[in-house]
Amino acid sequence: MGRLEEAAIASNAQAMRKAWRDYRCILSHDDRRKATILGVFAGVCLPEMLEPFEALSQALSMAGYRDTRRVEIPRPCTRGIKPGKCHQDGTNCSLHNYGVAVDVEPDLNPKFPDGEPGAGWRFSDHPSGRGKTIKLTKAQVDAVLAIRTSAGKRLFLWLGDTGINDTMHFEVRVPPDATAVDWDTVEGGRVGGPLRGMRVEAATANEKEEEDDMWQYLTVDETLVRHAFEQGWLIPKNKATLNFFLDAVKSGEINNPKFGDFRNFRVAVTNGIALSARSK
Repeated sequence: MGRLEEAAIASNAQAMRKAWRDYRCILSHDDRRKATILGVFAGVCLPEMLEPFEALSQALSMAGYRDTRRVEIPRPCTRGIKPGKCHQDGTNCSLHNYGVAVDVEPDLNPKFPDGEPGAGWRFSDHPSGRGKTIKLTKAQVDAVLAIRTSAGKRLFLWLGDTGINDTMHFEVRVPPDATAVDWDTVEGGRVGGPLRGMRVEAATANEKEEEDDMWQYLTVDETLVRHAFEQGWLIPKNKATLNFFLDAVKSGEINNPKFGDFRNFRVAVTNGIALSARSK
């Protein structure tokens, strides 16, 4: 990525604050979801950000990022960008307050004093030279920056290659209704491949319709179910409930499960959707 002027970065942040304004103070939002990145619990975000963060995680992992210690998404509204709180009008708010930015291992990919892009630091795979080494490699950052939305927009901005020198920080560049990922731009495609051939539909509050969608989702593929469970998208009441569905998936049988079993699963994939097995 070439140099980005700080004005352009500020403009992106301001546009994102406006687009995501309903999700300010993510830590107290009713629809927050737990997110795991690089195998580490990263805090909470809105359902709309689960797929982008999954893509970021996979891109870094496929490019060789390993042994992750700490990843952080949210920030309380009592703490904004500078000392002081994040205000209701967006003043002094970090995109972390909205749950649309992530810091990957702050201790190993820190923010350096302002200056020229790259001043004072270098990628871990950069030839020996001036500056401190960050854990990220250029290939890993490029893998994240290559991620596109289904509409062809670049999904993430990285603040390491700017005058801000915030090498830990990635943030989205799109509004909540445009976060669907083009998995052809993510190395390896999506784990549990059937997702890429399916259409997503908005979740419904109607229990019967939700139950039907849930069953269609669970009968798609056992690998996908396990991946969703491990990522925290499916939260069963207990392991026995999970195994009940996995057994049903393996056998292809529908054993007239009670709605209470379905109710103990929560689906929060892209935009809080339930998946249907209908093709695009």
